[in-house]
Amino acid sequence: MSTSLSPFRRRGAAAGRSSAKQWIGQERAVEHAAGAWAWAGRRAAVAVLLGILVLTGGARAWSENAGGEPRPAATGTLPAGYRLGPGDQIHIDVFAEPDLATAVRITAHGLLSMPLIGEVAVIGRPVEDIAAEIQRRLEDGYVRHAPVSVMVVEYAVRLAYVMGSVNHQCAITLDPFSPTTAMQAIGKAGGFQTDANRRGTQVVRDDPEHAAKKLRLMVQTAATPEAEVKDIVLLPGDMVVVPQLDRIIVTGRVKITGALNLTGIDHLTLSKAISFAGGFDTYAKQTQVQLIREGEAIRVIDVQALLNGQRGDDPILLPGDTVVVPESRF
Repeated sequence: MSTSLSPFRRRGAAAGRSSAKQWIGQERAVEHAAGAWAWAGRRAAVAVLLGILVLTGGARAWSENAGGEPRPAATGTLPAGYRLGPGDQIHIDVFAEPDLATAVRITAHGLLSMPLIGEVAVIGRPVEDIAAEIQRRLEDGYVRHAPVSVMVVEYAVRLAYVMGSVNHQCAITLDPFSPTTAMQAIGKAGGFQTDANRRGTQVVRDDPEHAAKKLRLMVQTAATPEAEVKDIVLLPGDMVVVPQLDRIIVTGRVKITGALNLTGIDHLTLSKAISFAGGFDTYAKQTQVQLIREGEAIRVIDVQALLNGQRGDDPILLPGDTVVVPESRF
């Protein structure tokens, strides 16, 4: 029996082989395309991940150290020694625990609530200290390994105040990235007035250990390198107080009328004040010098008798007193 195929059957077999080749080719094409799409998908995923890391910044990025332990990357922008205050907005991340992430704006009472561990006091503390406490409390029975990063998202407006004998009493905005000293604040307030008691300038600050008490810090106002080194860096809420010189006024028939500063002078009497004013002029009525003091009746003093060695009333002057030497008509 002949094994040759009829022309019709040969054409059918050829057509079948052709269809099989086409199907195999299409399958390989599909596999190639699927591989290409998978590679493209992996590249796209890497690109998206890199983009997220760049956008979130170093403060919230996590890296692997040599031992494989995750650690928070350095912030790089937070001022050294910066302490959190009311109005600051912070974000807290716990590595590999997205459910514990917390974002909060600090209120005046200074407490924030963290999942699992409850309240954490934050006002007046650096972020490193807060992160360490949260990590310690989480690892105390809640999370086996909980590295924590704390990032300041937004800084609150911080104010200090300059008042007293300056040209423009005002509030000074404190830049967290550039410390402001007491003398710089006085400069921003227009500088000292002519009657300023520079040696008495002080910073009044809340006592962190006693809520109802104030600290008084004396300001070095001399224009020397040593004073600049000792200048006080202001904290939010500080008050720079520049008092007026302790003065008395001598007016009337003296040679030099005007104000006398009491700073550095102990027990300045009325007769000595007239001497500091250059003494009486030719037409002074020396027997009826008047002492005017707020809240008291005017006192009349016979200074001529005192100058002649007689005993009499030579009162010690107080800040704000006014000495008037009247004119003699004869």
